[in-house]
Amino acid sequence: MSCSPLSLFGGDKVIRLIAKNIKGEIGVSEDTIQKYSKDFSIAIVQMPKVVVFPVDITDIVTVLEIANEHSVPVKVRGAGMSFYGQS
Repeated sequence: MSCSPLSLFGGDKVIRLIAKNIKGEIGVSEDTIQKYSKDFSIAIVQMPKVVVFPVDITDIVTVLEIANEHSVPVKVRGAGMSFYGQS
């Protein structure tokens, strides 16, 4: 049985902390997770556990602080327009 990295670090707690402390939104629906798991290429598909939509730099700092505090890895994503898997 495999565990997701987020579940190893109290994932629900981390998601709640992020949602409570940012002005932006978080996405955890199947549709959102699928949409943000890849860019235009199909070279690399990595399923995020949560997608954060920050509205300002404070949201970004807050997310990174919470993730760091709980040792949760963070992957950033650009516009998702790459055909080569680097988004």
